[in-house]
Amino acid sequence: MKYAVRLRVSLALVVLLLGFSAGVLPSASADPVASAPTIISPTPGQVIRDQSFNVQFTRADGVSSVRIFIDEGTSAARTFDVSVSGAPVNVPGSGPHTIRIANIESDGSAGMSSPTQSFTLVLPPPGPPGISINAGAQYTNSRHVTLKVVWPAYYRDGMIIDNDGGFANFQSPELAATVPWTLVGSGDEKLPKTVYVRFVRVDPSFSGTTYSEQTFTDDIVLDLTSPVVKAATSTSSRGPVAQRLAARRYKVRVRATDKVSGVAQVQFATKKAHPRGLRKFDRKAFVLKKAPRFVRVVDLAGNYSAWKRIA
Repeated sequence: MKYAVRLRVSLALVVLLLGFSAGVLPSASADPVASAPTIISPTPGQVIRDQSFNVQFTRADGVSSVRIFIDEGTSAARTFDVSVSGAPVNVPGSGPHTIRIANIESDGSAGMSSPTQSFTLVLPPPGPPGISINAGAQYTNSRHVTLKVVWPAYYRDGMIIDNDGGFANFQSPELAATVPWTLVGSGDEKLPKTVYVRFVRVDPSFSGTTYSEQTFTDDIVLDLTSPVVKAATSTSSRGPVAQRLAARRYKVRVRATDKVSGVAQVQFATKKAHPRGLRKFDRKAFVLKKAPRFVRVVDLAGNYSAWKRIA
């Protein structure tokens, strides 16, 4: 009986060894390990101009859904569980953002993940579409100005700008909330300078490049000429006896002109290196406690006249 049991065990071991050597055993095989998803779009560093955009990715066979992490680890963090590539996500707020995508495991947890990468969202500023030169200023003393830009949501891919409404010499700066621009003109004309803008949409799958039907404009007076002090005279008088110190008062009359924007302010000084504060220009006399020696004026565009000695 003992020999029979030993024989049976020996035969079983032989069968098992033969099975391993032939590659037959073990009969059960482990499931293949799923790989991490890969982000196709947005690409690293991509600029996106719509808060709702499609996320494209690849995933391993056997993975039914993935989890999209936006701005993970911040107060604005949000997640999206999707089953198909190209699913839309909504991300409010202009500025830099991050994204990563992970497989969703059978228990609902996040599994293998893509690396985290960044993208930038550029949305139009609040307000109706249009442009504003130097924050709506009426005058400027520089050809170099700044345009505040609010673009329509549909035309979000670019802009063209020109100093002429025919757009014969337009430029195409990158679309942004503020854009530097250079005016043309001599700067001694009272007529304002107008800037013309149209916005651009690029859609290769539909109609290619299209421009907004509306042309957006704003204007500003370019004043490059300085005002001139024609004359400045001073007289003095004593105050009433009732005044404790009988302080001496000085009356200064200033006559000044400006060709374009007009005289706005006046400034007095005993020494040119240490001028007093600016005050509103008045064609009547200025009453001062201390006798000034020099005067100059400033026009509405910010141009200063030369100093003139007070007679």
